[in-house]
Amino acid sequence: MTSKANIAQSVEARHLKNAVCSVVADFAEKIPARFNQQDKLRFSPVIPHMVEVAVKLQDFLANDELVVPYLGLGRFYYGQGAYAEAEPWLTQCCSISQDRLGDNHLDVAVSLNELANLYLDQGRFNDAELLYQKALAISKRLDSEHYRNAEFLNNLGTLFLFKGQYAEAEATLLDALEIRKQQLGLDHLETAESLNNLANLYSQQARYEEAESLSRQALEIYEKCLEIDHPDVATSLNNLGEICRSAGKLDEAKTLFERALSIRENQLGKEHPHVALSFNNLANLHFGKGNYSESEHYYQKSLEAWEQQLGPDHPYVALALHNLATLYYTQKKYDESEPNYQKSHINLEAAFGRKASRCFRCTKRFSQSLPRSRAFP
Repeated sequence: MTSKANIAQSVEARHLKNAVCSVVADFAEKIPARFNQQDKLRFSPVIPHMVEVAVKLQDFLANDELVVPYLGLGRFYYGQGAYAEAEPWLTQCCSISQDRLGDNHLDVAVSLNELANLYLDQGRFNDAELLYQKALAISKRLDSEHYRNAEFLNNLGTLFLFKGQYAEAEATLLDALEIRKQQLGLDHLETAESLNNLANLYSQQARYEEAESLSRQALEIYEKCLEIDHPDVATSLNNLGEICRSAGKLDEAKTLFERALSIRENQLGKEHPHVALSFNNLANLHFGKGNYSESEHYYQKSLEAWEQQLGPDHPYVALALHNLATLYYTQKKYDESEPNYQKSHINLEAAFGRKASRCFRCTKRFSQSLPRSRAFP
């Protein structure tokens, strides 16, 4: 009797742990890809339970729930710009999913894609490219016609754009856009994402008319499908603003940048890296208009925020240093300009190699927000 009672208790305990894991996984799956301050408040109380499941109860997660707590934890910290805190969870997600599910499972591809997104924002471009390619290869092996392939193509194209490989970026982003148009429709948010990234590419190639048309299409979709103060709307406003600035439409660019900054400060928090990106773009705008005092103010704010959130070796920090150096050089403040150029050189060389570090034009591609797809399996 005692033995039967122990077995019954053991079975009951396992069922209870399975149920707890399912409840936590269900909640983790609700953490949105586009995170804001309200999401932080909403999900913070559940984070310790997600940690408990991920650390101590992973064996009780069903296969179709396995990656969800890890992706949820990664997304929770990633959405706040806390990339160092997100990385261990996303790394574990890749390892655990591959160990249990093997190399040919869509959840493994999703996990690789999420970690690659993080690496891209950390400036670890070679690591990101390797994972994007693996994710895309898995997805194509499973179903060469699946719409999820567009997600991985979009993100790989984004990486090529960051690296300045424009031909590869255009071909890959166009492939992603075509799949999304056919399978998701012209008014879908993922279609808008592809339009946005292609617009950024064309802007950096000085194809401003094409870029502006695509960017306005993307903004129209975002504003139609999302709340007016959604972070994705801010991203689209920011990118259209950068295109307008590059095309010489400075007054419209200023309006767009200020709207994007307001949304980001309210929805993401003033310390988020995307807020610093808005500071940088406003600084560029004032620099172009000869408002050097305002420009320096915003460049300094972006530099301080990026150094604090991303660390001193991130390419965004190189961007801020380069822009400050250029500002000081324009004002003939050579003693202030030179050390900033030197620091920027070192940073860019680490990220792109020696050839890229001599070409400061490569920093221009960081002035836009490049959306990457993040979706639970």
